[in-house]
Amino acid sequence: MIQASSTMFTHNISAAAVLAAAIAMSACSGGQEGSAVDARTPVDVPVQVVQMEPAVQPFEAGGVVKARTTATLVSRIFADVTQVLVQPGDRVHAGQVLIRLDARDLVAQRARAQASLAAAEQGVKAAETNREAALAGLTLARATHARVAELRAKNSATPNEYDQAESGLRQAEAQAAGAEAGIREAQAGADA
Repeated sequence: MIQASSTMFTHNISAAAVLAAAIAMSACSGGQEGSAVDARTPVDVPVQVVQMEPAVQPFEAGGVVKARTTATLVSRIFADVTQVLVQPGDRVHAGQVLIRLDARDLVAQRARAQASLAAAEQGVKAAETNREAALAGLTLARATHARVAELRAKNSATPNEYDQAESGLRQAEAQAAGAEAGIREAQAGADA
């Protein structure tokens, strides 16, 4: 049953091919009925001057286009890029903003630095106050030492009282020197 269908299909194709060839051959017949031009009649032929010209033909080639000059951009700070304001190939000039960086970390660092500066300035003020207090204590210790030394010379003060006045004077001198060092340290911290 399958062979019968296949044979029938082959016969239909062969018949169609023969019919198409017959139509084509009859169209190409050598009859003179359709030819209106006599072989002896002259035919106008346009004349063109021939000259050399470059052939304009599309040309495709693979390759990589590179800029004559390039620049490497580096940020002085570490921050995320939030916006790129130029495109590859754009011309740029000195001072032009090319990208925008995320400034949140920088703003926070600035706030911390300002707070540190304020704390350092307060430290300087506190150190100056300590120095004033130490100088006042030194003035009192000197006066007390001078009085007790005068009384001791007259045997009106005991050796213990004199030793206490001497010790108080040395302690006040040390506190004044420490207060001066505290001021220098606080000023160095404020200047940094």
